[in-house]
Amino acid sequence: MSAPVSDTLKSLPKKTRSRAGCVRCRRRRQKCDESKPSCDRCVEAGSICKYEVALSWGGRAFAKSTFGKCLHDIKRTDNASTGNGFVYSTTHAQSPRRRASRRTTATRSNASHETRPQRSTESHVPENTPDTLDRRVTTTNASLIMKSDCILEVSSRVHPQDKLTGPLHPLRPQHQISFLPPMAKYLFQFYLSETMRLTVPSSYAKTEICRFLVPMSLQEPSLLYAVMAFASVHLDAIGMLPGNSQRLIDSLHWASINHLRRLLEDADTTSQTVALATTRTLCQAQIYGGTSLWRIHLDGARAILQASQAGKQVMSRPHIPVNTGFLDSWFHNAEALASLSPAGLLGGQLLVHGQTDSGEFLDIYGGVMSDLPALFKEVGALLGKKHVRTAELELETEDLVHQIHARLSRDKAENMIIASDLLSFLSANDIQNYALSNAGFLYMALLHLYCSMGSLSPFATEVRFCVTQIIQCAHKMSRESGLSPRVLLVSPLFTAGLYAIGSARDEIRLELVDIGRWMKTPHLFKTLELLERVWLQHPDDSTRTWETIEDMSVDFLPY
Repeated sequence: MSAPVSDTLKSLPKKTRSRAGCVRCRRRRQKCDESKPSCDRCVEAGSICKYEVALSWGGRAFAKSTFGKCLHDIKRTDNASTGNGFVYSTTHAQSPRRRASRRTTATRSNASHETRPQRSTESHVPENTPDTLDRRVTTTNASLIMKSDCILEVSSRVHPQDKLTGPLHPLRPQHQISFLPPMAKYLFQFYLSETMRLTVPSSYAKTEICRFLVPMSLQEPSLLYAVMAFASVHLDAIGMLPGNSQRLIDSLHWASINHLRRLLEDADTTSQTVALATTRTLCQAQIYGGTSLWRIHLDGARAILQASQAGKQVMSRPHIPVNTGFLDSWFHNAEALASLSPAGLLGGQLLVHGQTDSGEFLDIYGGVMSDLPALFKEVGALLGKKHVRTAELELETEDLVHQIHARLSRDKAENMIIASDLLSFLSANDIQNYALSNAGFLYMALLHLYCSMGSLSPFATEVRFCVTQIIQCAHKMSRESGLSPRVLLVSPLFTAGLYAIGSARDEIRLELVDIGRWMKTPHLFKTLELLERVWLQHPDDSTRTWETIEDMSVDFLPY
């Protein structure tokens, strides 16, 4: 009996699964008769019938493959003549060009070739997180995020005659950003839209920085890797960088340094400017990451500036058609704040000369008047001698106190010295915020002189007044999430917290917590934690708080 049954089963037609059905049937998981040009089901439904073959490259779809990521000018074109099928073609037909054989003073031979900077005058919103983050997988090697050939792919689409020294054109930078691989593109745009909010005090300041930062990042790998490293630090702080995040951050950080070393071999002014911009970004990443590596990059920036001054090079870079004043501003403000911090600077490191040579004006990048960093450096140098009490030091202290009071009287909102070309870009609220920021830093310097040099008690009227004024400056500022000088007030609030008593400590805690609701960076959490430890050890009297902090070996910068 079994034999006839077996023969019968063999004679029955096999039910095979459709492997080449139309798009509609496969999407609906229905059997398709594969009739051409239209199957019966599509005819009955009145739908267009299409047949497609899904291509995979190394197990991935073409768009997600390594090959597809680098070819952003490839698009899929349907074959309209037959109604089914498609081809891949380039969106911009152009003849191949030979790479420039000789480098210019504007670019490096192993980076982009003669790329023209594009003006950035608008805010950039990051796109959706790339697939690597959606699938909880992170690339832990910088070379996998952005290969050097992808950088060359960007620059090869620019005409050779478009040199760096050419005029700026209001072309959106996304035209070049689109050629970056997805992960690099995401990190770059996240930095522009979110990370910059941690460091930039106004919309105008952000626009001016982007005019330099965007095109230069697309030309120089050192700066682009630094930007991505800072964005990764920020993403990791807010819990949006899965996997081995620290390995990714370290990989981007060292990739930037490796390119920076080659960049420093060039003596031209453009290379030195980009090197300083790279060092600035790396230093900021380490400051906001709460690590001790910020000192290395600040020392590196100092060396670049000193080499530039020794070679009689001016950091304004007249042949670069954008404002690079934010670089000079960043260094002198960072060095001044570091000299006033518990971590401090090593002896003889201060580079006092530089920014004040241009006169007195509102520094829209640093949030203070341009002559204040030099004044703060003098205070910092004096603090280094606080253990040696002499009549000369007392006279210097009194002189600095007098200078600070004179600045407080001079720098009222209605009397601030602002360049005429900035007035049309700054609102009355912006100017008020800048005046409050300026005052907050001046009161911070006064606290150091009163308590560290003058040995005044936290109960002294002068000390309590300075603490109250710093709290009021922070409280009166705009409460926006960034793009306000309020983002710069962590240092004044921290200093006020060291010498605050009673309810003033609670107010400082509330202000820092409020900033931390959107900043969420490790350095801010460490600042709060350090203050809590100091307050716990000195519940009523903070006369010796500075000595207590020195015993704790603080390695981060409350910035």
